[in-house]
Amino acid sequence: MHFKLKGKDGNSITSSINADHNDNNHIMSALIVDFDADPEIQQMIEESDRAIEKGHVFSMKEVIEMIKNGEI
Repeated sequence: MHFKLKGKDGNSITSSINADHNDNNHIMSALIVDFDADPEIQQMIEESDRAIEKGHVFSMKEVIEMIKNGEI
């Protein structure tokens, strides 16, 4: 699996995860811990959960149209 994350400082972290390599698993575990500990991200997740509970969800097609129309 390949992923790319951008930190608050603007630096990007790019990595490939292969289940056969312990170093990559350790890196991914550390990133998940940092991600879970970020209060900003936690707030975003909570807001998303509330929006979903209220039925405020969009299909991929709707999101693409919103992007094309400059709405988001």
